[in-house]
Amino acid sequence: IQLLFSFPYKFPMEIIEYIIVHELTHLKVMNHSGKFWNEMEKVMPEYRECRTWLEKHGKEYEIF
Repeated sequence: IQLLFSFPYKFPMEIIEYIIVHELTHLKVMNHSGKFWNEMEKVMPEYRECRTWLEKHGKEYEIF
């Protein structure tokens, strides 16, 4: 897992938090199974909203 803490992007703080929690969750579950998303929800119950935001706006930042 590689986390870049010098984000050149102006993401909203909750999106940065989502990305960090997402990557840290991969330390426990190495895929995107139901178990992974259950773990995400335990730590960040609002992860769905952040995921939707990234799907909608991620291309504006040219990272996806």
